[in-house]
Amino acid sequence: MKGKTIRNGRWEFLSEAGGVRIEDPRPEDVGEYNYENKDILVKTDLRGLVCAQAEPVNDIYLFKRDGNTFSPWNVWITAENGKTASAFPTPVCIPQKRTVTFLPAYAEYVCEYSFVKITTRVAIPEKGTHVFLRVTVQNKTKKPLAYSACAALKPFINNAVYNLWDAPEWYNATTVGRRGDAVEFATRLNSWQCKPAKRRMATFCADRFTSAEVRLGAFEGTGSFLCPSTLGSSPFALSVANMPVACGKTDDNTRMGYPFVYAAKGNFTLEAGESTVFSQVLSMQNKALCGEYSEEQANKAATYLLPDVQEKAYAAVQKKFAEDFSRATVQTGDEMFDAYVNAFLPLQIGWVASLDRGWPTGLRGTRDAANDFMGMLVYDPTRARKVLTDLYSFQRRDGWLPRQISTTGGAHDLRRYADSGAFLFEFLYEYLCYTGDKAVLDEQLPWLDGEGTDTLCAHMLKSFEHYLAPENIGEHGLCKIYEGDWLDAINAAGLEGRGESVMITCQLVMNLRYAAELLAWIQHPQAKELGERFLSCAEKFKNAVNAYAYNGKGFYNGTFCDSGKWLFSDCDEDGACRFYLCPNAYAVTSGVADKERTDSVFAWAEKNKRETGYPLFAPPMGNPPMHHAGRMASGDFAAGLFENGNIYNHAQAFLLRAYAAANDGDRANETLQYILPYNPEIHPSSVTKTAPYALVNCYQDLPYERGRGGMSFLTGSIAMSVRAVYNWIFGIRPTLDGLAIRPCLKRGKQDATVRFSLRGKRFTVQYAGTNTGNPPRVLFNGTETAETYTDPTNAAVPFFPVSEWRDENEIAVRFS
Repeated sequence: MKGKTIRNGRWEFLSEAGGVRIEDPRPEDVGEYNYENKDILVKTDLRGLVCAQAEPVNDIYLFKRDGNTFSPWNVWITAENGKTASAFPTPVCIPQKRTVTFLPAYAEYVCEYSFVKITTRVAIPEKGTHVFLRVTVQNKTKKPLAYSACAALKPFINNAVYNLWDAPEWYNATTVGRRGDAVEFATRLNSWQCKPAKRRMATFCADRFTSAEVRLGAFEGTGSFLCPSTLGSSPFALSVANMPVACGKTDDNTRMGYPFVYAAKGNFTLEAGESTVFSQVLSMQNKALCGEYSEEQANKAATYLLPDVQEKAYAAVQKKFAEDFSRATVQTGDEMFDAYVNAFLPLQIGWVASLDRGWPTGLRGTRDAANDFMGMLVYDPTRARKVLTDLYSFQRRDGWLPRQISTTGGAHDLRRYADSGAFLFEFLYEYLCYTGDKAVLDEQLPWLDGEGTDTLCAHMLKSFEHYLAPENIGEHGLCKIYEGDWLDAINAAGLEGRGESVMITCQLVMNLRYAAELLAWIQHPQAKELGERFLSCAEKFKNAVNAYAYNGKGFYNGTFCDSGKWLFSDCDEDGACRFYLCPNAYAVTSGVADKERTDSVFAWAEKNKRETGYPLFAPPMGNPPMHHAGRMASGDFAAGLFENGNIYNHAQAFLLRAYAAANDGDRANETLQYILPYNPEIHPSSVTKTAPYALVNCYQDLPYERGRGGMSFLTGSIAMSVRAVYNWIFGIRPTLDGLAIRPCLKRGKQDATVRFSLRGKRFTVQYAGTNTGNPPRVLFNGTETAETYTDPTNAAVPFFPVSEWRDENEIAVRFS
């Protein structure tokens, strides 16, 4: 992929490619990058490979780092003069010059030493459980030089989580053999559960080597995996020429019950300036084979040793990402912003959507997946349909939805959190707005706790029945919180059944209005009756929030606890006045807050704002401990750790949405700059210790770790940032029967173009003129429309019905 290079501190952003490069990374530099194709996940960073997992995030790890920060897969080059270099740095192999480049098609590491230059590419194909390394070795001296090469991988080949009393190698049997001119290792993973379906077979193939070692201790010698004492020209104990063919079919050269390694060694000579190339490929064979070795699949894996196959793989992945990146784009003249939005947001939302945030637990968060796939709708709404129906398929007959569902057939997370249904319905509504796919509502879906099926529409209505049931509404007329809402660590506010959540109540106000609109759109037989009921309930909830949760200091309390006291209020149990972003932002977004209350809420947000953004709430909790709140308030959760009083990106996105709802473009755009990670003046990498392209969950406020980024890529902030750019800043708002445009741009001269697809049609929106705060003129294919759409805040927004759409549409937004 070609792309213009944009400097960002010490990083170079490759604007059109979704790639970055850094020369001579320092110890404090941090960079992580993922490669995944749904069949395999490979994580890399500035020091090399981190881990590989087959069929993420549910199946086995093929390798992973073991208590250190160095790559568990490496190649060492030892010259005849005894000097040693490595493809990835180790404690004793430190290059004189090093360059790391991450592109969607591959990661490239260039390590230069006085006598040799090693260029290593790490890649996966578009499909399949393969990861391959291509290593190019160049003689940097002015005379011929003899070299010894040693390639080694310390495998894991086991489940991510195993019994504490087990050692993972107890369930492995590794055999080494020959495949043509290459050495091949094959590891069978047996099942500690005695289940054939859990057995697996992994293979590792390396070309141009003449000897091999399978015993980890014998490879390490008197050193360690990172610094083995066996490097040099002396061959390993096993001769490749004498090995049996098809190693998966023999017990010869087999390692069982003890730590093992895939290690191979060979010798070669290079003329001055001459280069040579050799490769390795790691694969997991089809799990349907239940651990039985397949000659056919081993042959297919070995093809990735061939340069032409590698090149075709790079090209296919490049093409895929070029197509992905073209689905929605912005052009503003701000090169860094455009590069980030056009490449790094779709790249990261792809990782998050495919990997369920990357947790290797086999559990998918109902709220989390709903949130993430609302962001994916901008790029690929067809991917969202299955996730949507899967999530509703685990609903109880009383309408409640689990906290997390198992994707592996294991136990679901049935803690009684109360917010899953609120997020899932918004996802359903947004999906329908993007696709117009009424048929999804007729899908027959099972129930978690009973026989038979019902339509998705019936599931949706059951969710509202649950929220509107008298037993789930508290004494203030607000939704009960039970074990929790969005803020995970407030997990004991309603265990006794009294606690209430202001945030869920505001979400429900918005969702009830959307539901009434949806029922009318599909002409549901009870659309009038249910619609009137839903709108009436929305108004009751709105009035209850304003009557009981809006406090004397001018903001909304967050949580009513079983103790009968408010939390995140003007006077908490510990005596603090504690403003909490999320319920206040949702009060504005849902239309609960009027103009006066909105202004007061925003004043509190600005009062709490720090130089680098808005804290989730302030001050932190836990000193002194508070009761009936949860782990965050008990004193067991450090102040300044994750949610506890920090700048929290997901919450900042909620606030941005509220600013957009109030048409405050300056603050909305400023908030987006706090969320996005690339501005070194706001979040310098030397402080955050995360890469400037990596969206993080929060910024910590701990001793020695002030401003450090927490959880790169494992965050709902990525999806929220996508929505922030397209839906709330540029104001592109698909509706059930059309498209509304309500931009929220900062004041001043405007010159921007946004391109996107919607329901198979292409749209180009051009913004021009000077934004003075007045509503712009909006022309659709040259015509100004008189039609409007009313959003939850009762704003009348220019609207263009589906019936007027063409295959190619031009929208002009003209400011005065």
